[in-house]
Amino acid sequence: MMSASRNKGRLSFLVMGAVTLALLAGMVSAKPNWEGIWTDNCLDNCVGGALFVCVDGDVVEGTYSDIGHIRGTLSNDGRKVSGRWYEAGFVDRNSGGFDWEFFEGDNFIGTWWYGTDECVRYKWNSKKLSGLQEKNRAFCIPTSNGEDFQTLSFASATNGSPAASSGSPATPASPVTSISPLSPLTVSVNSSLTPATPASPGSSGSSGSSGASSGSSSGLTLEGTWKLDSSNDVMYICLDGDGSYRASYSIDNVKLYYTLGKQQTGEFAGSGSTWSNAQAPGATSIELIILATPTDIIQLHWDVSHPALANEQYPNLDLHTIRRWVRIDDSISDSECRINEPLSTTGFAGVWQEDKYGGRLYLCTDGSNIWGVYSEIGTFRGVLSADGSVASGTWAEAGNEYSDSGAFVWTLDTENFQLFTGVYASNTDDDQDTWSAIRLDVGSSFDNDKCLTPSASGSLIGSWFYGPLIIDTLDICSLNSGSSGSSGSSATSASTAASSDNSSDNNDLNEATFNGVTYTAIEGSYTKQSGKPGYIRGYLLDDGVTFQINWYEEDAAGISFAVLTSPGTMAQSWWRLPSAPDLDYKICESKNTASTLFFKDHAIRKYTRISAIEPKRSECRRNEDLLSQTSALVYASTDSTVLPSPSTQNSSDASSLSLFFSPLLVLLAVFLF
Repeated sequence: MMSASRNKGRLSFLVMGAVTLALLAGMVSAKPNWEGIWTDNCLDNCVGGALFVCVDGDVVEGTYSDIGHIRGTLSNDGRKVSGRWYEAGFVDRNSGGFDWEFFEGDNFIGTWWYGTDECVRYKWNSKKLSGLQEKNRAFCIPTSNGEDFQTLSFASATNGSPAASSGSPATPASPVTSISPLSPLTVSVNSSLTPATPASPGSSGSSGSSGASSGSSSGLTLEGTWKLDSSNDVMYICLDGDGSYRASYSIDNVKLYYTLGKQQTGEFAGSGSTWSNAQAPGATSIELIILATPTDIIQLHWDVSHPALANEQYPNLDLHTIRRWVRIDDSISDSECRINEPLSTTGFAGVWQEDKYGGRLYLCTDGSNIWGVYSEIGTFRGVLSADGSVASGTWAEAGNEYSDSGAFVWTLDTENFQLFTGVYASNTDDDQDTWSAIRLDVGSSFDNDKCLTPSASGSLIGSWFYGPLIIDTLDICSLNSGSSGSSGSSATSASTAASSDNSSDNNDLNEATFNGVTYTAIEGSYTKQSGKPGYIRGYLLDDGVTFQINWYEEDAAGISFAVLTSPGTMAQSWWRLPSAPDLDYKICESKNTASTLFFKDHAIRKYTRISAIEPKRSECRRNEDLLSQTSALVYASTDSTVLPSPSTQNSSDASSLSLFFSPLLVLLAVFLF
């Protein structure tokens, strides 16, 4: 009996163990159900609508907050989704990628990023609110890649999708509502620079003058003539060979709209910015259009100029709507798509990707004046021609050589407004090089702060807080006998006080004038990080509101430029490089690696002023001995550290599920057998 009881007990335990193993295996292997209505677990900076997710095989598609669309692929075990997202608006950084991982309790945790820059990620966590009823499947808006989906019904969706506390990857920020006026700017450009004739980036509308597009005859792209399902209003859409699109349409036959946008997911979706006679002149709204079936377009429209301005605004139903358009003709002419083009105010203003270094160029305008920053290595100022099609002016890059500055002329492609082409030359070289850029943004005011708008008055000469501690300071002096080189009153009043101490000895930087810009030699000394010394030498230009310098420290050196953005504020971009031409501008394109140069050897920082009075020369030269240590200077980091995947850092809870069960299964098997 004792033996039988022992065997019976052992058998019971084995049965229990087998059941436990089966349950655990089921918990680990069961594929989750991604379909449903989800909400983001965010506290602020959320648009406020729901995330609708549909699954077809291994393809996951959906929309969120009437402003964005996602398309991804399921992993083999069904627990992960990787894909791309894009949002309404012809604006910079309105698309990117995402990784989601299903978590216990109908949650997912994950990350998203802009463009291909996977090294800089943001959290995207969500909780399922409910399953997906058939009447809500239309809100997923699957993109039609030639498949004949059922006609979608949006009869109950004219005021947007059901509200929830969800968010979108829109950038959290505040709009810039005004720009400090610039002082009148007169630029005398090197007469040897001549505007280049812009090459067309692609066809001027896909149909050109022939009338019909060869690509639209199949009826499987956005291009064509469309009718609003609830009225007789018509929309004309043309696709351009450069990846952009344009559209003209009306609402209630009274409100007229003109849209410029960029294509997403091939020719089946587009993100655009729209001008209307129902808005203030120059104002834009944003839209996302998706080819849901070969004969249906779904239009998500927001009356804001940038997706980030929709944050927390979803409950305001007057700001957004969903419309359905039905195809009535495959053929289209370029002239039809341009019917409402006079409403647009597209010009040079906006965000561009320039080809001199490969980074972004932020360009702002105020009347005929232009200014901005490119690839975070240089700044420019100039003027527009009377018709706004040609910009000319001067550029200045980090470094303290005359060759680090020069003049430019750019010509805007006024056919499609998608690029400008031009030439530039340095102050010390008559040879011209080409300089072109492709548009990333139609010029929303959201990005004006990135132009580093120069102050209308003041000078960089003076003393500055240069770190978090009161002992972290920077003192900047003129090398020209105490003169600051600025038209500002503070520099003039300081000249007499400093003249007894500020001699012009040891000055191998000479004042000069190029292209109407005076270059005044400066030097300075700083202390940062609680005592680390540094020294700068270079030139002050643009009436004292810009400098370009080399910096020297005990174990490093590099180049920098700065802009006085207000009388008491300076924005400085620094690089650990010997010269600007050595820049290899890169962004991270892998979630496991980062560009050492960009992440470790570059920064843009802002500083506040201590005093506008020019310091004594002894203060500006207190660290001058660092200049003689050139043989020991380190210009670039050699650290090849591989950054951990942000998705690994932010998904530890989900990954710990499998890490927990695997040892448990092993221990249970050992104990039983």
